[in-house]
Amino acid sequence: MPSMKRDKLLVANNLSVAYRQKKGTVISIGPVSFSISASDRLALLGPSGIGKTTIALALMGLLSDSADWKGEIIFKGRRLASEADFSAVRGRGIGIVFQQPHSYLNPIMKIGRQLDDVLRFGFPELSKDERKGLIQDYLAYVGLDKDVANKYPFELSGGMAQRAAIAQALLLRPEVLIADEITSSLDMSLRRSILDLIMELQNSFGFGLLFISHDISAVDYIKARKVVLSGKGA
Repeated sequence: MPSMKRDKLLVANNLSVAYRQKKGTVISIGPVSFSISASDRLALLGPSGIGKTTIALALMGLLSDSADWKGEIIFKGRRLASEADFSAVRGRGIGIVFQQPHSYLNPIMKIGRQLDDVLRFGFPELSKDERKGLIQDYLAYVGLDKDVANKYPFELSGGMAQRAAIAQALLLRPEVLIADEITSSLDMSLRRSILDLIMELQNSFGFGLLFISHDISAVDYIKARKVVLSGKGA
């Protein structure tokens, strides 16, 4: 393992992904290399379809069976390779917020129940009242009223659903948060408010941020370092 400063939380060294297709063709993404420290703000830039989300899924150990990755993924000095390695850091060590909150929030489960499930999984020692208090706190952190806990995802606007998804991702207090195109599905009037929220939460929680986007104006707005993913890697 290469030497690494202690303040590096997440490191990707020559990370690439290859998708095997039925016709025998292979789609390759990367390689890309970067590191993220606590309170750091790094943007992974590139056009739509170039494979930015694939890199995010690789970092979380969530690639499909048709994909193979190469290189190194290191979290707090530990090289991640097996499902057990990724499972140990997924959620609590590395959290993720995806582009379309309505597509991955459970449509038939109220927001409060979904947040409660996360807390029961991550902190089984907490009582029901303690979990309820934390849910109200985290909804407030992302600018939502506590009554949102009693609503279904389809009752929320796109901006409100994205805020709920951010609250869900932060419940386990991840040390690195991956924000995957979190403003691209929102109208222009909501994008800046979500960007302001992410920066405010980072200042409060101190997580390292990997901001995935094709929008250079959003990246410049949050003043993130840039790594560009192209067809020839980064």
